[in-house]
Amino acid sequence: NSLIHPNSRVRNIERQDTAAVLIKLLSVKKGVSLSALKPGGRVMIADESSIREECYHSVVMIVDINVMELDVNGRFNPSNNMTRAEVVAAFVKLLRLTGEL
Repeated sequence: NSLIHPNSRVRNIERQDTAAVLIKLLSVKKGVSLSALKPGGRVMIADESSIREECYHSVVMIVDINVMELDVNGRFNPSNNMTRAEVVAAFVKLLRLTGEL
């Protein structure tokens, strides 16, 4: 889709878009559909109304599995951009979770 289009020149990625890509990767690694992934419990996100609808499930899942975290105020800050280091750290956490690392 447009988030990971190979010809995209976009250099910034929002936290909610990173969550969407990571959860898509998790579903592929587990061999299940995105809709089959369910959080283990209720995830309370203070700024959940700021999360785009198409990213909401992914954000809840990525927080639930502790690949990405909320800030000290319980906010995900979905439209904040991530640094390359933060993106790499999230990918590494996910790969460790799936046993790839």
